[in-house]
Amino acid sequence: MDKDVRLSIASEIYAQLGGRAFTVITGCRPYSIGENKDGELEFTLKIGRNKSAANRMRITYKEGEDLYEVLFYRILNRNGIIDCKEIELFSGVYCDQLVSIFCTVTGLVAKFPKFVTQ
Repeated sequence: MDKDVRLSIASEIYAQLGGRAFTVITGCRPYSIGENKDGELEFTLKIGRNKSAANRMRITYKEGEDLYEVLFYRILNRNGIIDCKEIELFSGVYCDQLVSIFCTVTGLVAKFPKFVTQ
């Protein structure tokens, strides 16, 4: 997959999450963009403190199905030994489900509340 195509798909995933507003509200930061062994795009976000204790979220784009696979996991570095623990995995996720899955797993709010004024 070409670098420009990867960047374009990752930008679209980030926009589906909510873009800059998502980063401001949740504190999540884009961490990496890459490909797995099957050639599928993987977009990783670094997550702050949350109820699930996950500190990373990896979204894998399944191009043929036009669906996502979302993995929440925790990476720990103890005295130079790196430990990776899978927290929760979701397969067959549509783009409009990304934010709700994120909110359910982490317990964080991902959208600005709408205020009603008179």
